[in-house]
Amino acid sequence: MKMRKLFAGLAAAATLLGGMAFGAGTANAASRVIDTDVVFQFMADDADQWANREVKYYKLADYVDYTTSGPFGVQTTQTANKTAIKSALDAAVKGTKLDGQVPSADSGTDLMAWALQQGALDSESTPWTGSTRKFADALAADAKVTGDATNFTTITWPTYQGGTSQEGHGYKNRWVRLPAGVYLFVDTVKNTDVNDQGSSKSTIQNGTEQNSGDVDNTVGGKVVTQSAPIVLASGYVKDGQIKNWAQPEDGTGFNTIDFKNHVTPVIKTYDDKDGTVSSSQYVRYTLGSQLPSFTTGFTDYQFSLKDYPGAGQEVNLNGFLGDDGQPVESNTGAYTVKIYDVDANGGKTGDGTTLTAGDATFTVTTSTTQQGQQLNPVVAGAADDAAWFDFDFAKLVQSADYQTKYAGKYVEITYAAKITATPDQNGDTPAVTNKVEVNDNNAKATDQTKLTLGKFGFVKKAADGTALAGAEFTISAADDDASDKTVPVTPADAVQTSDKDGKVTFTGLADGVYKVTETRVPDGFLQQVHAEFEVTIKGGKAVYFKHADLYGLSQDSGNADLNGDEITDYSVINVRNVTELPKTGAAGIVLFAVVGLLLAGAAGTVFAKSRATKRALHA
Repeated sequence: MKMRKLFAGLAAAATLLGGMAFGAGTANAASRVIDTDVVFQFMADDADQWANREVKYYKLADYVDYTTSGPFGVQTTQTANKTAIKSALDAAVKGTKLDGQVPSADSGTDLMAWALQQGALDSESTPWTGSTRKFADALAADAKVTGDATNFTTITWPTYQGGTSQEGHGYKNRWVRLPAGVYLFVDTVKNTDVNDQGSSKSTIQNGTEQNSGDVDNTVGGKVVTQSAPIVLASGYVKDGQIKNWAQPEDGTGFNTIDFKNHVTPVIKTYDDKDGTVSSSQYVRYTLGSQLPSFTTGFTDYQFSLKDYPGAGQEVNLNGFLGDDGQPVESNTGAYTVKIYDVDANGGKTGDGTTLTAGDATFTVTTSTTQQGQQLNPVVAGAADDAAWFDFDFAKLVQSADYQTKYAGKYVEITYAAKITATPDQNGDTPAVTNKVEVNDNNAKATDQTKLTLGKFGFVKKAADGTALAGAEFTISAADDDASDKTVPVTPADAVQTSDKDGKVTFTGLADGVYKVTETRVPDGFLQQVHAEFEVTIKGGKAVYFKHADLYGLSQDSGNADLNGDEITDYSVINVRNVTELPKTGAAGIVLFAVVGLLLAGAAGTVFAKSRATKRALHA
């Protein structure tokens, strides 16, 4: 029920009944306080709004029947603390024409009757900032109310017929039976409260990790916020009179109001198709959440999205740009912030509206920005949450038009990062992790991502099996099939040389197919004959090698269906002469190649000598 309609009617009834209900004395001998139970119902959009909630009630006013069938009046309930109501009414009317006119607690004037008769309590409709809101907030902040162990009572939610509990079954709404009247309802669980295990009561869940094994994961974190205090009365008024003290005019039997809290999601994703990346690759991250549906009842409301890039990446909020000032790749532009409408399930709809940083919208700070200095947009990722950047929307959610313009909408942030991960002492490249935290007025939850990098190795040998050092190999991405989720990217360290044991290792690789070409043959071996092969990386490991040179220096490894184990014993060879080539017809191919090179060399020599002779004859 809207408080405007009810309180306007109560005020009219108060005027009509005059001193009979609201004078200095108690109700007359013929009157009776109505103590019949009625139903109060709290509406929610999401069953999670009730997670870990403890709601208490405090009765403020009774309904009084002056005959046996009306008219009805209102009076402050005997158990209510009059001093607390007086203070709350002072807060409610501050700055209005009633400022300074609230009767004292011991004046004998019925305070609730006076408030309703004078119109001191107004609407509880959007944006919930009127005198009734101030009244409710002041009562909820007063220890004389919340510390009253007898009358500030925890609601035990009744069961449905058949014994079904209201809790734990996904029900969105809750109801309770209480004697007819006017009540204060308070959600007593603060956003900072923790349970016996030390976990936040406001955290419904932290998100599950998006990674190469669950690349389509969209299970983010969620928090539930504390509800604003609520003043709710039973019954309805019509033609200036209380027609019914038990239920609204529609006869549903439920005196209904929205529970004034919300569930806030947070999700973090990346644009990489399979969750595996190469060093030097660019990735674009997306952070998503929903702006608070209710900020009423709280001063200095806070809302932010704080990102913690892990080690092995560099973030540039201004984007990664080329010499021409344009993004070096399609996903490397500057960060964006957009606001979207939401559908019935809380998902974003439409094209969204771009929001720019400013005093009335949001501010950005980074761990690399010195206090008092301009924003440093570059953040090198680090372990243990040491690197961060924070999008703070406090000014937006505290703005005068927030509740009507932005409340409950979806906010999305995107930004670019470059993978810079390098191998550890064991030669493995650690995964690149990332985390975002939503802070909804100190109710916090996180979501996270992980990108992995693979590696493989092989051995360079002579034809007799001796390990060869000094052979240089270059790797490049070979799979150009954009229709699948496997997208190899040439790594930063694209050139490697065999060590004294002939070992060659490439690290920092996304899954996919790569071409490996020998670009320098060791001295003493046929320089015109070099190895070339393709390698398939799956799950960060080499699972298939395919020969690509004409000479048989590399061989197929088997496992072309990519379902076998990691291959760790692959090798390629060099030869000193054509007789050492594998018996695959390669000797003939090389012979033709060598002869061709020799003929080309001889022709060059003859041409040079002919030119020299000609110059001599014309000298």
